[in-house]
Amino acid sequence: MNGENRNVSCDGKSRLHRRDCQTGGNAFGKESRILKRSEFVRLSRKSRKVYNGHFLALFDRGIDGKTRLGITVTKRVGNAVIRNQLKRYVREFFRQHRRSFESGMDVNIIVKKEASGIPSREAYLSLHSIFSRIRN
Repeated sequence: MNGENRNVSCDGKSRLHRRDCQTGGNAFGKESRILKRSEFVRLSRKSRKVYNGHFLALFDRGIDGKTRLGITVTKRVGNAVIRNQLKRYVREFFRQHRRSFESGMDVNIIVKKEASGIPSREAYLSLHSIFSRIRN
């Protein structure tokens, strides 16, 4: 193990993982993710929807008071490399902008087939438009 997950003190007071020190506490851990199928189903049934050419966002109040993200990318969206790249774009955008959301929001981003192969800048602009509409 390279020590990446070892507890260290960033400011002399708190004990954080080293990656949290490097990211300013914006790590995308399990507590920030929607993981269970039942949670995805709940969102698909009783959520509000916002969409554009590349993404569809389903969002609703969360259960536990934390803002969480789920990402859905079907096999129709390119090959595995492209799907994983799009998931990284969504995760990174969410990680950087998570603090601008109301606390306790569950958001599921569904990547559309049209998003296959778009450059990162276009993906970030598209995600920015989606998330700004969610906040309003």
